[in-house]
Amino acid sequence: MFKAGNFKKAAENYAPDCKIMLANHETLEGRAMAEKMLEDMWRNSPELSLEVDEVGPSGGEYVFERGHYRLIGDDGTIKDIGKYVVIWKRIDCKLCMYLDILNSSLST
Repeated sequence: MFKAGNFKKAAENYAPDCKIMLANHETLEGRAMAEKMLEDMWRNSPELSLEVDEVGPSGGEYVFERGHYRLIGDDGTIKDIGKYVVIWKRIDCKLCMYLDILNSSLST
C-alpha cells in the first residue's frame, strides 16, 4: 500500500484516534493526519523497509511492536534509518495502530 502510493488504504491500519509521534514534530492525531504523514514520507522516500525486533503480549486489548526502519530514496540512497514502537489497539476484533513513535538514528 505504501509503495503503491495508496495512502488512504495504508492509513486504515491506524486507529481513528491514533497518535503519531515523530522526532522534532508535534503529535499528529487521527487517520487523516496519518494519511498525510504517509504521503509526505513517500514523496521524500518511496521505499520503506521495516524490521520487527519484538512483539509483545497478543491476548489483550493492546499489543506492542518494536523494530527499526529504513527510508530509501528513488536514487537508492538511504534517507533515514531509525527505530520505532507501535502500540496496537484492538477495535472491533481488528488490531489498529494506536500509538506510532518514530525516532531517527541519524544525526541532524
